[in-house]
Amino acid sequence: MGKFFVKDFEDLIPEKNTSPYKRVLVIGDIHGNFTRLMSLWKKIHVTDDDFVFFLGDYLDRGEEVGETVRWVLQKSEEKNIVFLRGNHEQ
Repeated sequence: MGKFFVKDFEDLIPEKNTSPYKRVLVIGDIHGNFTRLMSLWKKIHVTDDDFVFFLGDYLDRGEEVGETVRWVLQKSEEKNIVFLRGNHEQ
């Protein structure tokens, strides 16, 4: 089992980045706001050198759920993007 309580957190941080990715980006709580998602997506300029985690909650509240779901399904084919299911998708 991994360390839960540590005295020196530096033990958990590798000395150098061994990941093939330059950035790890985490995005959550889109809630059908496709226009805002596209605004963010354009600003962060995601490339193949990035790894992107989406934390779920693509549905509910917003008026652009259809566009959001279509985009998520299209992007889910990319190797460097992971979509997790949120409680709104349950």
